[in-house]
Amino acid sequence: MTDTPTSSGTGLSETLSLIHGPVRRLFAATLINSIGTGLTLTLFVVYLTQVRNIPISQATLLLSWMAIVGLLVTPLVGTLTDRFGPRSILMWCSLGMAAAVASYAHVRTVRDAFLACTIAALAGSGLWGPNNTMLAQLITPERMQRAFGLNFMLLNFGIGVGGLVSTTIVNISHPSSFEMLYRIDALSFLGIFAIQLTLRGHGGPSPAAEGDDGARRGWDVVLKDRVLLRFCVSALLLMVCGYGSIDVGLSYFAVTEVGLSVNRMGIVLFVNTAAIVLAQLTVLRRIDGRSRTRLLAAVGVLWALSWVTNGVAVLPGQTLALVLLCLGQVLFAIGETVWAPVAPAIVNDLAADDVRGRYNAASSLLWTLAGTISPMVAGLFLQRGAGLTWVGTLIIGCCVAAVAFLMLHRRVSAHVDGRVLSETSSKTGRVA
Repeated sequence: MTDTPTSSGTGLSETLSLIHGPVRRLFAATLINSIGTGLTLTLFVVYLTQVRNIPISQATLLLSWMAIVGLLVTPLVGTLTDRFGPRSILMWCSLGMAAAVASYAHVRTVRDAFLACTIAALAGSGLWGPNNTMLAQLITPERMQRAFGLNFMLLNFGIGVGGLVSTTIVNISHPSSFEMLYRIDALSFLGIFAIQLTLRGHGGPSPAAEGDDGARRGWDVVLKDRVLLRFCVSALLLMVCGYGSIDVGLSYFAVTEVGLSVNRMGIVLFVNTAAIVLAQLTVLRRIDGRSRTRLLAAVGVLWALSWVTNGVAVLPGQTLALVLLCLGQVLFAIGETVWAPVAPAIVNDLAADDVRGRYNAASSLLWTLAGTISPMVAGLFLQRGAGLTWVGTLIIGCCVAAVAFLMLHRRVSAHVDGRVLSETSSKTGRVA
């Protein structure tokens, strides 16, 4: 049976109508912060090793430490989000991130870096999940998918702008150029804090709902949700083979296996950002009312094709290799424009209001896990010169994830699967 769109008014004006009132301010916070993040996103290890002369082994250990802190803290963030509200968590964590990022500018020793990284990991764990929770609170269920997609587009646009600006400022021979970027990034987190101050009356605590024994519900509800757990397992596999591996291994593969010059990798990454910004609104109009699980399966296929294209790039000369790598990033970006609105929409349609913060924390935890697992997988292959074997493994992983999402299709309600937009559908999202 073919799923067809069931909602009307999916044009550009309908999507842009989301940008009003408190949602406009939340989107503004995303844009401001993403520009700041884009200034420093790819520079951290270079800064520590080339500017502050910290050994690469210790710099990468710091990244692993940040991932461990995130794994430990994120579940607590979910609990605090439900208890005190996403707005409060975002405000405190924005201040924490401002302090941490500003302190990066003053790093001189491994001890300095460890302290700054620990604060950043603690505070950073309270940004993604609470932000999604707050956006879900401000948007009606039938518009949630588009809202997440638009937020993702603004995020990538800001990161792209920040990245372009940083290339005109940063200079390894002048540490002050890095210090200035980190101070500007810190200001962007203060921007989030200032905007959250204006959202008084929004983003409050989740409504209390008692369990059968009269106690307030907690993480036991999340852990007993088999549909959510199946989604998380499928999503984690796809993220490890997708986002995580693109972030940690593509540049290394392109330089060492394909032979692409380092400066040309900037072109490849820019193509990814540009494709997302150009395609997101069109994709949002086309996916409304279609099966979300099947769309995520399509993401798996797209990302598998992206890795096939990346792998083929080892065969021709540098010019054609650059074209193939850019094509691979376009395919990956189209998959991202589907993933970004659909995955959080499934999680938030599965969640009851009283545990929404915990559900989004569970989803946020997937990013940390993917960021922890992907470097280990990449290192296992790339340090042995087995780049093509690594690519082949990722292709298989993407395809397995696609099959897993197709199997999940039978276990979710039409409401959670996005095929109907009725608010009266079961909030548990299970098929009877």
